[in-house]
Amino acid sequence: MSLIRHRETARILLQAESGRFLLMLSHWSPESGLEPRWVSPGGGIEPGEELLLAASRELFEETGLKVEASQFSPKLAELEFVQPWPNGDFETGVAHFFKLQIQEEIEVDRSFWTTEEHRDILEVRWWEPKSLIESGERYGPPGLADLLVEQG
Repeated sequence: MSLIRHRETARILLQAESGRFLLMLSHWSPESGLEPRWVSPGGGIEPGEELLLAASRELFEETGLKVEASQFSPKLAELEFVQPWPNGDFETGVAHFFKLQIQEEIEVDRSFWTTEEHRDILEVRWWEPKSLIESGERYGPPGLADLLVEQG
């Protein structure tokens, strides 16, 4: 068993006035052999990048929304995780969560997605926290559903 990587991410809880949150169904890393799971928009923090700037960059890349870092909430949570892979390898990480409220549920602009995002993101949907939990769908990192309920 070996550590594949440690990854710090900036993640955004994007909530519309409807009360629903934007989530993306992702493979995680296809080579991991893990089943897809729902995640909030966000991604890796570049070396030396400030958390809020990473959140702003990632939100733009994944949704097309251009938002100044000052428009995000203060950091809501840090969720640490260890994700075992079926082959015995694993990865670790810390997801830093921020919140942004918008009026309308937007249609995601996929034109800024990387090749990997086009491969990995299978679906985009607005979810009510309770509906996500009741659906039985996988989501991540652990603690995401509790955070959505708390913020909803």
